[in-house]
Amino acid sequence: MIANAWSAVLTSMHVDIRQYRLLVGLLRQLSERRELTGQLGLDKHAFNITRGVFGFFGLILCAFVLAGVSAAFFLTMTTAATMMFLVPMLVSDAADAFMNPAEAFVLAHQPIDSRAYIAAKTVYILSAAARIAVPLNAGPALAGLALPGTRWFYPATHLGSALLAAVLTALLTCGLFGVLFRVVPIVRLRAAAMWMQIGMGIVIPVVSQLPRFVQVRPDMHAPLWSAVPVTWFVYVGLIGQPGRIPLVWPIALPAMLLSALFIVFGARSLSQGYLTRVVLMMRAGRTGTRARRHGLGTLVRALTGRPSGRAAFGFVVRMCLRDWQFRRVFLQSNVMLVLVFVLNAFQTGGTESPFASVFAPAHLLPHMIGFASLSACSLLANSSQYRAAWVFTTVPADSFRGFAGGIFWALWIPVIAVPHIILALVALRYWGPGPTLAFTAYSTALATLYLSGGVVVIKGLPFSAQPRSTASAMALPLLLAFFLVAGALVAIQYVVLFRHIAVVLASAAVCGVAAAVLAARSLRGLEQRLVLDADRLTAGPIRMFEGLAVE
Repeated sequence: MIANAWSAVLTSMHVDIRQYRLLVGLLRQLSERRELTGQLGLDKHAFNITRGVFGFFGLILCAFVLAGVSAAFFLTMTTAATMMFLVPMLVSDAADAFMNPAEAFVLAHQPIDSRAYIAAKTVYILSAAARIAVPLNAGPALAGLALPGTRWFYPATHLGSALLAAVLTALLTCGLFGVLFRVVPIVRLRAAAMWMQIGMGIVIPVVSQLPRFVQVRPDMHAPLWSAVPVTWFVYVGLIGQPGRIPLVWPIALPAMLLSALFIVFGARSLSQGYLTRVVLMMRAGRTGTRARRHGLGTLVRALTGRPSGRAAFGFVVRMCLRDWQFRRVFLQSNVMLVLVFVLNAFQTGGTESPFASVFAPAHLLPHMIGFASLSACSLLANSSQYRAAWVFTTVPADSFRGFAGGIFWALWIPVIAVPHIILALVALRYWGPGPTLAFTAYSTALATLYLSGGVVVIKGLPFSAQPRSTASAMALPLLLAFFLVAGALVAIQYVVLFRHIAVVLASAAVCGVAAAVLAARSLRGLEQRLVLDADRLTAGPIRMFEGLAVE
């Protein structure tokens, strides 16, 4: 029934059903062969990880039941959480599907209808939304039976409303990308998509911090709330249940109509000449750029002892600034942390010394910088321009030792050195020279230790591999594990270390020595992986999208 309804919708939009079904089968086959893994909805392994993570978050949401809240409040919170979790994930998935479609570039010369292609990609985005919403709401749906007055069929209505919320969120996301295609010039589309993804990615930390600043509890029974989509799904999920939120139809219907028009307009804008425009989008870029020489390259040449170190430094720095895949994922994952840090600093004043008797935001800073370096390492091998990796086959084998060192310094200087220089200049005014020197030394050493360990996760040559959604799926559990470790270290800092400057300086020395030893071992391992990856490139690809895998 659902398939027939979907086919009817596609037919009404003049989509070639035969081509649509062929494309859906092609995308599924490529994903099973692990040749098309940038989009989360097409990667089963990544989805198994994601479902487990969101099932865990769903169990956390069940804690609201222990507070004895009403069914309306419980369903409102879980529905809002579902949509907030979905928005950044679906925006990322849609960006991979529509703004970085390497397979579309390959198929552009084929007689394929753009509407059929967009429909095939959209169906996997809808599937991803539904398969995330179900594990996230499975636990809360069952736990809702313990709420006062709920009836036996509450789990079914709860899951039904969650699926509707997921589908609408996915359709609005696709419509938003269609609007981008209509209003943004081709040469700026990828940058606009990147900043939109970053903006959506900070929704959760912003909303989570709002209760600190806004001490107003909204009245969900007010008529204006009928224009908010969350209210629509709460109304559906409380069918036959006590305390159902009323829906003011004269307000709700126009909002529903506007949402439908937005989705239709976005779908039409996205599908009109998509395959032609995506070729122009992938070819659009800067022209006539000039190579610039600077003193940092000379410094890295001296540090690595080889010209290849300077070459690696210049290549990695330039690609980090220009590669769309790296920029969007790195900025999205780190802007959230920076925003939480800024909001926390704004609330507490932000100028307290880490050696004061109260907890200061500065205690979090070395771990935030360490996380940025770890995330950069995990993303460094992937690129939307991985087909240009053949250039590494021209590199002599004995140059990879210096090349590995150049990669390290290309991450250390901008991610660790520059923020600490800025920190020292600002902190001198508020903390004085002694605390500033001690904290900067400790933070630099600890962040360098993070980076030295993070070198291990660099899988091969920088910017030479096709992006995989498995990496983004692993981001959430790794982020949780990182925060557990960082939280324990922050507690040790606050209780033990930051009581005396001498203790902090001693800890900085220990971290510095450990970072130097670990960096030496990690760089030797990276050198071996670079050589193996270069051999893989020399052997040549065996499939359309993916080269010979090197474990």
